[in-house]
Amino acid sequence: GMIFLTLGILCRIFRVPFIWKLNPGAVSVMFGVFLDEIPFSVLCTPIMLSVAVNMFQMMLTLFLKPMFSFLFSSALFLVSAYIMSPVMLGNYGMVLRMKWMNEQGVPQITGFLVCLLILGFSVLVGMVRFRRMDILNEE
Repeated sequence: GMIFLTLGILCRIFRVPFIWKLNPGAVSVMFGVFLDEIPFSVLCTPIMLSVAVNMFQMMLTLFLKPMFSFLFSSALFLVSAYIMSPVMLGNYGMVLRMKWMNEQGVPQITGFLVCLLILGFSVLVGMVRFRRMDILNEE
């Protein structure tokens, strides 16, 4: 957020238009692909992963202390950085590890569906736990 705020202020000072469009030339140089070739699922899967993991972390805080929930999420992403496997959820957040960019990569559609399942599971379990939880006597 602070980066966008700084960019917005600098653009306003130097009277440069602040446009929310991707530069096709920059994308083709960085990734070796053209912007019209990027599948929609590649753009949505990292966002969905973030939402699903955050909701799962919030659900875990209903059972564990928040610090343990954060450590679990951090460990998941740390292990995902070193192991490329469809089991490691963090791989679905990295475009360079998706099957679209890498033949040995993880399929982005599978990641999107797994994220939807985790999101649904977290919401259902969290709702059940929250309704049975006595929040006034906790800590």
